[in-house]
Amino acid sequence: MAAPESVIAVLLPPLYNQSERAFRLNYNGKYPRWRQLRNRARFIELMVQLARTRQDVKLVPTNLFVDPIEGYPSNNALHFNALVAKQIAGSVFSWMMGDLAGKVVLQRE
Repeated sequence: MAAPESVIAVLLPPLYNQSERAFRLNYNGKYPRWRQLRNRARFIELMVQLARTRQDVKLVPTNLFVDPIEGYPSNNALHFNALVAKQIAGSVFSWMMGDLAGKVVLQRE
């Protein structure tokens, strides 16, 4: 292994657009918002399980600081705008600074 002390930072997926209308526009009713939220929740559960089994994987809570109302165009269910990009960047930066300082951001059980 080239860098045995390296750590893999995995970003949790951000929230989706709050508007059910955006999901209807994008997917014509085929994929409602509730189903996407259910799938996202399951995906996060699997990511947490992976992080618990691997010492080199750390989760970055980018999903906590995203504005699902102002952060998405009204006609787009999943693709965020520049506001959310900045919010995610701020989350990653804060996590990196905390990790570099040796503070545990998300503690393993």
